[in-house]
Amino acid sequence: MKGFRYISIFFFTGLITILGGCRNLKEANNAPDGRQGKGVADSTTLADPTLTQPSNSAATPAPSTPNTNNPAAPPDSGKQAKPSPLDAPVEYEAGDSIVFDVKNRRLFFYDSVKVNYENIALDAGYMEIDMETTRLHAEPRRDSSGNHHGRPYFAEGQEAFDAIEMDYNFKTKRGLIRDAVTQDGETYLHGDLAKKEANDVLYIKNARFTTCSDKEHPHFDIATGKAKVIPDDKVVTGPAVLRISEVPTPLALPFGFFPSQETRSSGIIFPEYGEQEGFGFFLRNFGYYFSLSDKLDLMVTGDIFTSLSFGARTQLRYKNRYKNQGEVSLKFSQFQSGDPQILEDFSLSRDFSFHWNHQQDPKSHPTFTFKADVNVQTQGFNRLNSGNVQGIVQNQFNSNINFSKSFRGSPFNLSGGLRHFQNTQTGAVTFTLPELVLNMSRINPFKRAQALGKARWYENIGLTYRLQTANQINTLDSLFSVDPMREIGNANAGMRHEFNLNTNLTLLKYLFITPQVRYDERWHLWALEREFDPVSQTVVDDTLRKFSSARQLDISANLSTNVFSTLRFKSARLKGIRHTLSPAVNFTYRPDLGDFRTGFYGPNGSVASYSPNQIGLYGASPQGQAGIVSLGINNRLEAKMGPSAKDSVLEDKRIPLIEQLRLNISYDLARDSLNLSPLTLGGRTTLFDLIGINLNMAFDPYQFQYINNSPRRINQFELDNGKLFRLTNMNLALNFTLRGQRKQDQSQLTEQEKTLLNDPMYDRYFVDFNIPYSLGLNYNIVYNRPFDRSTLTHTIGLRGELNLTPKWKVVADVNYDLANDQITTSSFEIYRDMHCWEMRFSVIPFGFRKSYNFTINVKSTLLQALKLNRQQGWFNN
Repeated sequence: MKGFRYISIFFFTGLITILGGCRNLKEANNAPDGRQGKGVADSTTLADPTLTQPSNSAATPAPSTPNTNNPAAPPDSGKQAKPSPLDAPVEYEAGDSIVFDVKNRRLFFYDSVKVNYENIALDAGYMEIDMETTRLHAEPRRDSSGNHHGRPYFAEGQEAFDAIEMDYNFKTKRGLIRDAVTQDGETYLHGDLAKKEANDVLYIKNARFTTCSDKEHPHFDIATGKAKVIPDDKVVTGPAVLRISEVPTPLALPFGFFPSQETRSSGIIFPEYGEQEGFGFFLRNFGYYFSLSDKLDLMVTGDIFTSLSFGARTQLRYKNRYKNQGEVSLKFSQFQSGDPQILEDFSLSRDFSFHWNHQQDPKSHPTFTFKADVNVQTQGFNRLNSGNVQGIVQNQFNSNINFSKSFRGSPFNLSGGLRHFQNTQTGAVTFTLPELVLNMSRINPFKRAQALGKARWYENIGLTYRLQTANQINTLDSLFSVDPMREIGNANAGMRHEFNLNTNLTLLKYLFITPQVRYDERWHLWALEREFDPVSQTVVDDTLRKFSSARQLDISANLSTNVFSTLRFKSARLKGIRHTLSPAVNFTYRPDLGDFRTGFYGPNGSVASYSPNQIGLYGASPQGQAGIVSLGINNRLEAKMGPSAKDSVLEDKRIPLIEQLRLNISYDLARDSLNLSPLTLGGRTTLFDLIGINLNMAFDPYQFQYINNSPRRINQFELDNGKLFRLTNMNLALNFTLRGQRKQDQSQLTEQEKTLLNDPMYDRYFVDFNIPYSLGLNYNIVYNRPFDRSTLTHTIGLRGELNLTPKWKVVADVNYDLANDQITTSSFEIYRDMHCWEMRFSVIPFGFRKSYNFTINVKSTLLQALKLNRQQGWFNN
């Protein structure tokens, strides 16, 4: 039913505008049948100033005296020539011949006829024009075997149609068009006979509306026996029925009455209907569309079940050209099943979701930007309402509202935002309401205003400043929903100042030194007070709303360089292997500026330290002084390959063998024990442009032992046990991607299509038959053993697509937990491309969302509501 709204638009913009384009011409009548289709050896043109051939055509000049050699030319009677009935010159040509009946003032065009009049273009196999009565008739050319060639094709501006026959009376402005087909965007309109009245009212017999591009035999259409189109007003139809392959279906309407204004209009959104086991019969996605203005629209839809389950949704969209655009949506659902009188059989879930997306046009303001992406929902919403595997397992959501303001002629930039983080599995919620950051870009305070000669080293010293302030709420969604004002009152607020003074120096051409002084000042509005209660032998914590501050000073210098070594080969293709070694040594001194209190604050009254600032938004300063010397070594290995015989580009290529292999360790000179930090090792590379490898490991050089039933590192090296380190953490990720070459030429794609193809999640949202196959394999292993107990997470995921035939595609998304030996959430899907239709069968065979879904729907975006759906889901009991 939704598609019938487009019939009204199509009728008006298609046939009315197209046929109405002929109304600038004058009246017409039929040419004699004896002239139709007859070949003539010589073509003759009318000596009429309003009929002209194209400049490259051989036109016969108008005779000024009697011409006995041309019997078709009229004698010069001395009488004044009749004025032309047409308002503008007509350009015309024909592939075979053009015949002019002088006596009856009629033109006959044969084969590949082209006529241009003002902004109207008409092509046909045969055409005749009666200049006396100003009537036009066009039809295809028929050969000796009865086949048609050159169907009439009419175009005016952006509108066009082709037909089997066309007649039009320019004087009465009435016309007939037989077997017409016209296109407007994705839509096609077929009509057996269309009659146009003088007032532009159009009567259509046997009208058929479709989005199928097969003009001869569309795979589906919405057919009505008669329709009346009143321009800029409405469309009235008789009974209409959905047909598939020209076979009527039970989906029908007794009549239709639709507005056909070109301006915006509101309307009813008709629902889907059916039955779900466990919830009963339903009406789904019914509601109303409000066209509020050229910049604003609203859609309100809902679901209702006989089990008293229901859902409601609102979506408000706005768009201000060259300024901004976005949408706001609010969704609510209540699912209930079972008998409310039997508690163990009854379940009730109320959930909501809120989403706001706002984008500012970059051209709207040169110094100010604003962007918002807000996504908030309750714990069970995604689990109960999402229709895909990724949505079901997703349990973390983020929201961001950001703005930035730059000040011309100033190094300062102000930015701010509101942030939200939510874990629907644990219920933890974090709000940052708001956060403001003032940045000062690098300035050179010691640079001379008028430099003479070479710059001094101190002139390159740069200063940056950053001011950050925020108000943060950490709570549970259940607590926030009960008493939000109380949680807001307990928000943690603070302010942070950071000054950074640095410069760059070069020593002996190859050594790069970066000295730096960094000062960090933190202000908090909450402080921690801790006491030991000798009576209960416990530590009592109290949080006080009062001002507290912490500070930190770091003085550092970094020394780095690059060392290159190359191994050359005499091979035709492998020309060399280069190793790039990038060592760096860093020294950092940090004085003890922390505010720490030592006492019986540990477990069971043991001696421990704490800082009043440790509950502050930006935390406490580090305890004690530090003099840290750290060493980092980064490696890169790449090969230089010459072109092969198959390469079209005859240039050498650099192929990375190891993209990065890094090693880091540090030593704290100020500590009295446990001076060494764990050794970290990380690397990544890509093999054959197919397999991505990412490895991270951590090794501890010290032993551990249990002290008071708690494992702790001790100041004894693992070397005493005969080994350098012990492995405490390892994370290995392997990614394999294989994709067939696209059948469609990339140069023919639109910018929007290219953007979608570059999206790494493209294959999860779109079914692309242009890619014959794709295979993605993810392998992850995470091993943790900080002391003597270990944990292992071992998973493998497979996602693949395969075109069994040009019209059949299968998709599998399988996830397996090797550590627990079980299949986690997985799905399988089968797609069938049926030209203008598509079929999809999907199944989730494992887990609590076990379900299947079968859908047949029209591919056109205009008729997505036209679908047949059958599903059996986890919620169907």
